Amino acid sequence: MLKGVFPGGRVGIFAGCGLLYAGLSAVMIAIVVTAGVRTPVWPADAVVVALLANRSTGDRLAGVAGALVGWLLFAWYRGGDAHFFLSILLVRAVTMATGLWVIDLVRAWARRSRNEELFEVAAALVATVFPPLASLAVALLLSAAGVLSRTPMPLGVWWGGATAAFAIFLPALLYLQRDAARRGRRPAWLNRGVFAAVAVLFPAGAVAATATLPEPMVFFVVPLLLTSFVLRPVDMAVLSGSVWFATMMAAYGMADTPRTPMLLPLGVSVGTLLPIATCVLLERLRQRERDLAESENLFRRSMDDASIGVTIIGGEGQYLKVNAAFCAMTGYDEAELVGRSFKDITYEQDRDELDSFRNGILDGTVRSFKAEKRYVRKSGEVFWAEVSVIVVCDPATGRPDRLIAQVEDIDLKKRTLQAIAESESRWAFALENGQQGVWDVDKPGGRLYTSPTWKRMLGYEPEDVSIDGGDAWLELMHPDDRDRFLAINNAHERGETEWLEAEFRLRHKDGHWVWILDRGKVISRDADGKPLRISGTHTDISRNKAAEREIQLLEERVRLAVEAGGIGLWSIDLATGVATWNGETFGHMATDDTDRQSLEWLRFVHPEDRAGLSEMLRQAAHDPEARVNTTCRLLSPVRGLVHIRVLADQVTLSNGDRLLLGTAWDISEQVSAAQALRDEKERLRTTLHAISDGVIATDAEGRVTLINPAAQRMTGFSEAEACGHPIEDVFQAVHDDSGHPAASCVRQVLETGAPVERLGTQVIDVRGRDIHYIREAAAPIAATADGRAGAVLVFQDVSAERAMQRSLAHAASHDDLTGLANRRHFETRIQSMIAAARDDDSRHGLLFIDLDRFKIVNDTAGHLAGDALLQEVARTMRSIVPISDCLARLGGDEFAVLIENCDRQFAAFVGEKLIDALGAIRFTWEGKVYEIGASAGVTQVDATTASAEAVLAEADVACYAAKAAGRGRVSVFLQDTGEAQRHMSDFRMAARIRETIESGHFVLYAQEIRSIAEPGTRGRSLELLVRMLDDDGSILTPDTFIPAAERFELMGTIDRWVLAKVIDDFGPAIMAVPGLHVAVNLSANSLNDPTLWRYLADLFRASLLSPSRLTLEITETAVINSFEVARDFIRAARGVGCRVSLDDFGSGLSSFTYLKSFDVDAIKIDGSFVHNMADSTYDRTVVRAINEIGRELGVDVIAERIEDEATLRELAALGVSYGQGYLFNQPRDFHAVLADYGADMDEDMAEPLRA
Repeated sequence: MLKGVFPGGRVGIFAGCGLLYAGLSAVMIAIVVTAGVRTPVWPADAVVVALLANRSTGDRLAGVAGALVGWLLFAWYRGGDAHFFLSILLVRAVTMATGLWVIDLVRAWARRSRNEELFEVAAALVATVFPPLASLAVALLLSAAGVLSRTPMPLGVWWGGATAAFAIFLPALLYLQRDAARRGRRPAWLNRGVFAAVAVLFPAGAVAATATLPEPMVFFVVPLLLTSFVLRPVDMAVLSGSVWFATMMAAYGMADTPRTPMLLPLGVSVGTLLPIATCVLLERLRQRERDLAESENLFRRSMDDASIGVTIIGGEGQYLKVNAAFCAMTGYDEAELVGRSFKDITYEQDRDELDSFRNGILDGTVRSFKAEKRYVRKSGEVFWAEVSVIVVCDPATGRPDRLIAQVEDIDLKKRTLQAIAESESRWAFALENGQQGVWDVDKPGGRLYTSPTWKRMLGYEPEDVSIDGGDAWLELMHPDDRDRFLAINNAHERGETEWLEAEFRLRHKDGHWVWILDRGKVISRDADGKPLRISGTHTDISRNKAAEREIQLLEERVRLAVEAGGIGLWSIDLATGVATWNGETFGHMATDDTDRQSLEWLRFVHPEDRAGLSEMLRQAAHDPEARVNTTCRLLSPVRGLVHIRVLADQVTLSNGDRLLLGTAWDISEQVSAAQALRDEKERLRTTLHAISDGVIATDAEGRVTLINPAAQRMTGFSEAEACGHPIEDVFQAVHDDSGHPAASCVRQVLETGAPVERLGTQVIDVRGRDIHYIREAAAPIAATADGRAGAVLVFQDVSAERAMQRSLAHAASHDDLTGLANRRHFETRIQSMIAAARDDDSRHGLLFIDLDRFKIVNDTAGHLAGDALLQEVARTMRSIVPISDCLARLGGDEFAVLIENCDRQFAAFVGEKLIDALGAIRFTWEGKVYEIGASAGVTQVDATTASAEAVLAEADVACYAAKAAGRGRVSVFLQDTGEAQRHMSDFRMAARIRETIESGHFVLYAQEIRSIAEPGTRGRSLELLVRMLDDDGSILTPDTFIPAAERFELMGTIDRWVLAKVIDDFGPAIMAVPGLHVAVNLSANSLNDPTLWRYLADLFRASLLSPSRLTLEITETAVINSFEVARDFIRAARGVGCRVSLDDFGSGLSSFTYLKSFDVDAIKIDGSFVHNMADSTYDRTVVRAINEIGRELGVDVIAERIEDEATLRELAALGVSYGQGYLFNQPRDFHAVLADYGADMDEDMAEPLRA
């Protein structure tokens, strides 16, 4: 209603409420001013609340905000105390908000209790109390707080006016909105004359009664109540409002001070509200009666005029009322049906179903239902009807009171559907059995129907709709078939063919293709001849297509077989004697004039075979069981003699004709192959008799079928004795290590079909008991349909090879000179003992024996004498050590004994016996007698032993202790002794050295060699020194690790690391410094390494470093110990291109004697002479002598350990050319030294620029 008054959405509501509120305020103030009286009524709040009662929250906020703004506009226009108008603004806002809130509460109550018709009255009653009380409470609070210092009238009058406004205007406006919404138009009541007269008389009488009577309310309340019986609610609200307004003006406006009680406004409001409420309730009752009468009239007309049967059934199932259509349907009169039970005319078999519905109605679970049931007409005829039933409940109790049933005769429809169903069932049965899928296309509608069989044909369920639709099924068609089908289909739709028939492939849901035979026809067309509906069937012809394909493949295979195999086909009609044969049969004989429909080809048969073949053909022609299966020869005019095979059978065709049907093919190649095979067998037999390997062949059961002479010789069986017997009876191999029988290789081949090879068995000659070590291999003979016709076993006598292998194995684990176990075998035995000790906690003794004075014999008498002495020592020790214990030569003059299951004491006892025996040896060589001795170290192998290397190190430490104690004795290793600790420390250091070599954690230091004449000038030669990094990154000096490296023969490996580092990594940097030479110290191990030179050559080939830049330093001691080796070393070094220097020269007793024998480039005076030469005449004399000899030989002389100026002056006075030592510089990291040389080069290059 508000939107109709003020359109424009919430903006319109805002503006409309503002204008309305301002206007009502202005009117009420004008009345007060004009009449000169004070009236307590204020309708603006009630009107706005009524207009916003049915609006949304947003609309309400807009309307209230507009009303408040309207109040402010009115106050601004009127002028006056702004503080007063703002206070009243708060009172108005609370009043309207409370009014809307209580209306929502009343509306919710009305809906829950289903008393919507009492909404306006209830809302008026509640709103008459709460919004005025809320406004009065706010006014009192504002007055108490001093905010509202004055009120326009007494608060009681104010509250009464607000109550009267809500009592009069709220119900009238709410009812007016409901009435307008229901009728769709505004009520037209203002022009009625009666209302106008009453509206004038009643207010006038109310004014007169108020002015003259002590109790005026009786005068106008009773007439208002009487009038409420004839007026409409809106009229009554207007009339009551007029009376209320007139009474208030009469009571308050005639004098300055009211002469009536303060509760007069409340009494007048109640007196005027009661007639309004009475009028609204009466209007609701009258409207309900009208609606009920209209509904009953409509129901009667609908029931009487309905074309279907309508019945009303009571709670006991009896008919209360029936219409004419139901009577006509059943053949009964209405009087005959009313009071009768509905079961009486219900078909007996349908009564139970109706009872179940009735029970559901009674227990409240069913409120309506629809069913198809059969009735029995008065004539006894049964007919079908569709019944729709609605349950009507008693309003008072809520229990079912009666039923309203609509009955429609569907007998004809039912029988028609049944006939259609039976027809469709027969049709579907025929299509289902014939696997015919039905399709039907509605062309204009683009709809496609497909039967369940059609869908199942493609793997879809009947309810699957994924392929429904006009052209969706075409997506399933094979791309190669689609265009051809569309062409056929379009031609039929144009009317060019009577039937649509096509074959194509559709994709099954599983992905494979299904061949379909499509037959259909246009069954209706429009006026223009365009198809409207097309129907047809799909038949799965996949099996037919597969059969056609198989027949085609079979025919093609036969053709290919005939062509590829040269197989001819021929036949003879036994009734007519007519013969037919194709070109492949005897094409190699036939000529152009040969009659291929006669038996002329028989003349080509070899005369010796013709009679036999003719007889076979005759028998086959007369006897259906006889068969021709023979070979014969043909005399071909083209190829000469040809061998053929002929097969023929008598067959009877379906028409009764008898034929002799046969084939013939050329077997000349097979005959030739058979002859070749016989020849090959003969050659094979000759070969098998000639070879030295044994060969035995068996059948599929493992029985011997062939055995060659070599196998006969090794097994002791002849061919006659072996053939036919199982292979195990003739050939039984045994394991040579255990003597146990070995599994038969032939049986394995026969079981698995895979070849088998085996080595490490032996076979025993059953006759002579000779043992043959063999290598055997077996393989299947695949010549039958199952893939195995037997097996062949080939075995070779490897006794000589086995003896050589044992000899080589012995040589690999034993010392060639002494025949004792070597180090590798000895370490393996130690590892075995360690494992055994860990398993059974056993203990074993280990002796490490080192010969004393052996080097004297070897150096004095020569290597041959040394070898003979070692052999004598081995024989002596073998005579003492039990054969069960392991005696080994570890290398040189070192021996070891591993004694099983003994402690240290027993091992020491054995060691003492060995030392005594070795000390008793008197070795004679070339007339001289030599005596030797031995020292021994003892340790124990037990569960705590870490490794063979560790326990050997313990024994070595003990032996070293024995030698240190005076030789010729036994020393037992004890972990806690200082000597043992020192030697074990060397052992651990050796392990660290190996790890450092592998990780590359060695570093190179360099020390300059300078000219003594110019000691302040940087030298052009460097000696490279190797240093080792500790775990914490600190540098270990050489004396920390070099002794251990020498003791455990690791110096050669360190030397190679240094050479590789210098040549590979530093080669380019060294070459970048003009004239720079570097010297590398090599150990005695490298001096004796013959592979060193190939290693150096490979390094230089891959590097930029020139060999002439590298000097190899060897110690004088190493040269003296290996004179011949040192001479070869120097010769090889010069061959590579390197320089050679003798280090520590002068320390030997015969240095000058050796010096003249070597062609070296430099000699370095031993530092022990240089260090003290300033104070020692002897040292100075030695240095002078070495320097003079060097000059005479033309080699450079370098003095080591120059540490002070005095020594430098002495060397300069003697004329020594070069020197090195801490006086010049200390060794530094090679990287840093090379960096300094690079900086000097940059400085030299920049000098000319600065000049």
